[in-house]
Amino acid sequence: MRGGDREAEFREYLLADRTRLMRTALLLTAGDVHTAEDLVQTACTRVYVHWHRIKHEGAGPYAHRILVNAFLDERRRAGRHPEVVTAETLEPRLTDVPDQTDTLAIRDALLDLAPRGDLEAPPTDRVVAAPGDRPERGPSGRRGRPLSP
Repeated sequence: MRGGDREAEFREYLLADRTRLMRTALLLTAGDVHTAEDLVQTACTRVYVHWHRIKHEGAGPYAHRILVNAFLDERRRAGRHPEVVTAETLEPRLTDVPDQTDTLAIRDALLDLAPRGDLEAPPTDRVVAAPGDRPERGPSGRRGRPLSP
């Protein structure tokens, strides 16, 4: 197949299928037009690179799969480096003096916490085995044999 035929076939496919790809990309990106266009462009580029192996009839599902994979790759990449957008901007403090309101709020929150002594468990006469210990086996390794003093 000559290069001109390949390009003409790809152009024909692209004109027929680009709307469907764009609609799918818009659904995947929740209406973000710019990201959807990027995804369609990525899918079209990859389809063009492999056009010599794709039959014209099978290009639609192939392009759709590439589009979904490109979307998932982008989501994974974004998940590793999340961008946090907030309406508030954090202004740096102009002085090193702590804010009295913040200090009182932190002090009150610390006083509301339970005292350290309340967190301890009540004493028991039971011996607690460590995870992985088998209580049915004693130090001798035999079952049912009493421990020697």
